[in-house]
Amino acid sequence: MKPMMIFILLFGFAGNVSGEEIDSEMTKSLGISLLPMDLVVMCESGGNVGFNWNNGRFVFTKFKLDKFILKKNVNACGLNFKNTISKIEDYFVIRKVCIKYKKFGEGDKIGDLSGGICYERYWKTSYGSWMTNIECTRNQIFLPVIIFSPNGLFTRGPTYLSMSLSFEDKTYRDSLTVGWGSCATISP
Repeated sequence: MKPMMIFILLFGFAGNVSGEEIDSEMTKSLGISLLPMDLVVMCESGGNVGFNWNNGRFVFTKFKLDKFILKKNVNACGLNFKNTISKIEDYFVIRKVCIKYKKFGEGDKIGDLSGGICYERYWKTSYGSWMTNIECTRNQIFLPVIIFSPNGLFTRGPTYLSMSLSFEDKTYRDSLTVGWGSCATISP
């Protein structure tokens, strides 16, 4: 595998997506089967660990296991959002998509903003088959940092909202969490 691919798979795709913009017909010519635009995935955590703020310092803790739904939804990114597909190399393609996030069992709420821009990443293995995952990691306010395969594993990165930069202010910090588990496509 080429060194650039190893870096991308381990650390994610840094910076803006740049490359030749292509369409879904061109992806078919490369042998890529794109994930459907109405994809719905349920993920279940196998572990959630991290730190809670307690008496002016972070203390290690295990958090409750959870389930959540990830759904492609163009409306989650606003009116001007456009799905784009970029070919970085003949063996690496990225599609910008919108993903809506909600905890399993919660209904849709009016004005719910829990979604954002994510990237479907397609890469060709040394065996010639294409692998896929979805990365939601950049500038997300209403979506956790998560990388997942629709029928595979996920990792959910450190999530926190309130982190005062002042060391003197020891009154409150949000919990820091890291989670992992498995996902399965539930529609279509």
